[in-house]
Amino acid sequence: MVQMVRKGILQVVCFLVLGLSLAPKLGSESQTLTPNFAQATSARFTVDARVDQVILAQLDVRLSCDSATPAQQQVTLDFDGTHEFTVSVQGTGGAACTLVALLPTGQNVTYVGDGGSVIELDDQGCHYTGVSAGHANFCQVRVEKKATRLTVYKKWIGGTGEEPNVNIHLTCNHQTQGAPLWINADSAQSWELEVSDPNGIRCSVYEDEDETFRADQSDCSNLLIMPGADEACTLVNTKVVKRIETLNRYGLGAMILVMLTAGLLAIKKYLDNT
Repeated sequence: MVQMVRKGILQVVCFLVLGLSLAPKLGSESQTLTPNFAQATSARFTVDARVDQVILAQLDVRLSCDSATPAQQQVTLDFDGTHEFTVSVQGTGGAACTLVALLPTGQNVTYVGDGGSVIELDDQGCHYTGVSAGHANFCQVRVEKKATRLTVYKKWIGGTGEEPNVNIHLTCNHQTQGAPLWINADSAQSWELEVSDPNGIRCSVYEDEDETFRADQSDCSNLLIMPGADEACTLVNTKVVKRIETLNRYGLGAMILVMLTAGLLAIKKYLDNT
């Protein structure tokens, strides 16, 4: 009888020791279950910025999704920064998400992406469809400066096709820009401009005139040039022809004859009166 009691007590002690030894393991397993569960119901989007620091020191990036929470997230990255967005995906149909950079005008942007979801790339961002729990997606944003250009054309009215080149000048915000250019009807020229103001700058083109033509510069006056724009205008020159040049030798002879006749008539009238 005593032996049976001792055996029962020993079994109870063994169960207690075993329970105490398993308690930490069970606790650690319960702790790892929560992240695994969260990971199984969420999708991740990693965005990588590749921006020339001279262009932008920081880059704003936005992730927008339907059928996912949160519906919209936005972050500001350094010019070479990286960030990971996480969204909670509901249902089994998959969500649609778009990751886009919010850029000022005058910048060229290219998107490169990959991941577990279906992806389409264009100049409006990385577009993902069929986004499901557990998907990991990647989008790289490459930003380059877009050239701002003004091209000036020349048109002649009454010309012969042998008109000389004309010297033109550019002013923007009342300051001279770039070097003067020589243009003609068959030789347009361009200036590349540095425009950092998002509202643009006002520019005008004028030319050196002489007595052989009249210049119409209205098409090239007070132009609003936005960053990254490719603008164009036309200077119209009207050829000035001296009247004497329109007379051929017969016309000149006729004019001399008329003048002689008028003179003779005046002399005859004078003689008749005397």
